[in-house]
Amino acid sequence: MVKNCPCGNTFEVPRWGAKENKGQVYCSPACREKYRAPIKGRPAAVKSHRRLNPDGYVLVYVPPEGRPPGWVNSHVPEHRVVMSKMLGRHLTSDENVHHINGVRSDNRPENLELWVTKQPRGQRPEDLLAYAYEIIAQYGPKLDLDT
Repeated sequence: MVKNCPCGNTFEVPRWGAKENKGQVYCSPACREKYRAPIKGRPAAVKSHRRLNPDGYVLVYVPPEGRPPGWVNSHVPEHRVVMSKMLGRHLTSDENVHHINGVRSDNRPENLELWVTKQPRGQRPEDLLAYAYEIIAQYGPKLDLDT
């Protein structure tokens, strides 16, 4: 099946994929971004920098050089970006961000807490002590536990 793209190019939808690609309008993802209809007054060529995922978290676009190491997606959870800015570094894999009021889209700095999920495998005193030294080395010996 041969189709016409809004850019003027023609493209072929394979016969075996005609049913699956029945709604295909553009010859490439680049054309889709360039020619798709504007959404809520947004110009057609501008990508959305913020979106809400199905779990209720806000995702923001981060350029490749600003993404955490190993992060392959173009959008990063906003609460992780905010916490990274607060700390001045990327979060490690054993750190997560807790929303104090439980609202996943409320990413104000005063609503976010850093939580550490790493735990040693055993519960022997030697293991717990070694883990405590790891925490002190990573976060500093001066923790204000009274507040």
